[in-house]
Amino acid sequence: MFTHGWPNLQVVVAYPLHGRAASSTSAPAAHVAWAINDLVLARRGGSQLVVEVCVDGELYVRMAGDGIVVATPVGSSAYSIAAGGSLVAAGTHALVCTPVAMHGGCAPPLVVADDREVTIEIDPGHGGFDLEVDGFPVQTAAHRFSVRREHAYATLVALDALFSGLSRET
Repeated sequence: MFTHGWPNLQVVVAYPLHGRAASSTSAPAAHVAWAINDLVLARRGGSQLVVEVCVDGELYVRMAGDGIVVATPVGSSAYSIAAGGSLVAAGTHALVCTPVAMHGGCAPPLVVADDREVTIEIDPGHGGFDLEVDGFPVQTAAHRFSVRREHAYATLVALDALFSGLSRET
């Protein structure tokens, strides 16, 4: 494990469910980022990103490369699959952790049941790193990221068949 003294950032992946209220999280709001699709940690500059991936505290892999993608079933069809990850079927209760352009070694994508906690700890080297949550840049001093799921955080809105607006019941 790397020891940095940086705060931990908790990334909560939300599973959209209709008709249920969001549960509260015990982490301070300033240290929580919400995602529906994915979390991406990517190297910045010419150096590589050293990444440790643990599942429920057990080390799965320590690797060096361009980064890692942690995706929900919804997000697995985007950056994760482009990086060689598995496509996770809708309705599957899992996350997929996909290394991005590993520099040597072998760590295939890891599919993890979504009731487990995935912890990612990074050593960004001298070049630093970028964090994106659902494609949006997030500024953080954290080098440790805990990823867990939270049911019923978001409600997705469906458009009518003509995509002209929201469906309305009369």
